[in-house]
Amino acid sequence: MRVKAWLYEYDSRPGEYLPAKIINETHNSAAMVVLLANSGTESYAVHQEIGVAIGKNKLVIPLVETGVSPSALLLLQGLQSLQLTRGFILSRWPRLARDPGQ
Repeated sequence: MRVKAWLYEYDSRPGEYLPAKIINETHNSAAMVVLLANSGTESYAVHQEIGVAIGKNKLVIPLVETGVSPSALLLLQGLQSLQLTRGFILSRWPRLARDPGQ
């Protein structure tokens, strides 16, 4: 099995239209892994990206921080998800601990 991850922060190009890039990368993928932390539940962009994947009938694999309200899952409601503690998330992805404005 070949796995290739696409993350905007590693493929950012000034002047490139981001929504088109997200749609293109989603179209070219077999699945989307969503890491939904409490800090991301209010992000319209996160939920729009999930909507693009669902609209293109992609497999969506939710990794959800423990304590995220079920009502915050929106389009992820009803999908089986893996619950992760904040400590586990930060041990693997320490940059998530930063203030989003930084």
